[in-house]
Amino acid sequence: MKLKTRWDPYWYEHMKPVDPNEFVLLWFDPGGAAAGWAMFGIHVRAFARPEAKILQNLLWWDCGEFTGTETAIIGRMVSTIEWCIARAKIANRLVPPTPGLVIGTEDFDLTQTIGSSENLLSPVRQNAVLEWECHKRGFIGFKYQNRNARMSITADRLNLYGFEGNWRTSGKGKDQFAAMQHGVVQLKSIKRQSISSPWKVQR
Repeated sequence: MKLKTRWDPYWYEHMKPVDPNEFVLLWFDPGGAAAGWAMFGIHVRAFARPEAKILQNLLWWDCGEFTGTETAIIGRMVSTIEWCIARAKIANRLVPPTPGLVIGTEDFDLTQTIGSSENLLSPVRQNAVLEWECHKRGFIGFKYQNRNARMSITADRLNLYGFEGNWRTSGKGKDQFAAMQHGVVQLKSIKRQSISSPWKVQR
């Protein structure tokens, strides 16, 4: 199911049915013209037993892009972080060893040299603000992931997993695709780690 998002105070109504066993992954793909984001709500049982599958325990997911001025983009990103942290607090799952929330972003890699220095360094500024805003809200452990890590997740593979969409690798939509790629890679990594350190399901 794709969660319908609302970027206003009514968005918080989505917090009412929070499952105490809900884990949320939020991932960003920062950029100068647009920033991609992807969110996944997963039942903790996906990480409680080695044979449990992530997709079978997927509660909801959503993705998109923020556009506008750099300040406006950062504001939307911070609002998304606030929503996710508040949701994790309601579920009382903001702390290890069974986390309720993981937030991360694509690490900066200077692969492009075309354009103004202001635009090229926008992802660096965005990531710095995001990590600081997380820290201010008591969320420690903001993650970074190398941009090349996402390359194994193709558009066809996303659709095969059930994340159906008209995924684009260029132009409008490429940043949300990148965020989805990163998110799926991170979920797979968390699953691998949980095999040796299973998570606990709240009864």
